Amino acid sequence: MSELEILEKITENFDKIDTHFDKIDARFDKMDNRFDKMDARFDKMDNRFDKLEQNTDERFNKMDNRFDKMEQNTDGRFDKLESILEEQSIELYNIKKTLGNHSDQFVVLKSNIETIHSQAVRLSLNQAKLSEKIDKQINFDEKNTNENINSI
Repeated sequence: MSELEILEKITENFDKIDTHFDKIDARFDKMDNRFDKMDARFDKMDNRFDKLEQNTDERFNKMDNRFDKMEQNTDGRFDKLESILEEQSIELYNIKKTLGNHSDQFVVLKSNIETIHSQAVRLSLNQAKLSEKIDKQINFDEKNTNENINSI
């Protein structure tokens, strides 16, 4: 084989290799196109997910605001109830104190009534004894006057 033949074979081989590389390049170009299409699809999906995320974030923020308002309202109501209960507790303490004072006054009044009752009972007994003595004296005086009349 001569140099020319060798060179022609080598150039043929290089041409075959170049055609293979061209085919491979064409395949890579197709794959690049597919990847570009997939990238475009993924970009669209990313945009959709971004929109969904924005919408859900807005909704969650609105819900958070609503819950915050509800929490503030309930906290305010509980604060009002707590102050009302404190006032009622103070009023109940004052009522209890007043009732305690009245109870003490009723105890004193009861002891005074019992003392008056005891004195009234003693007075009644003494009046009964005095009445008996008066009756005896009247009877005795009648007998004496009758005897004095008879003796005359």
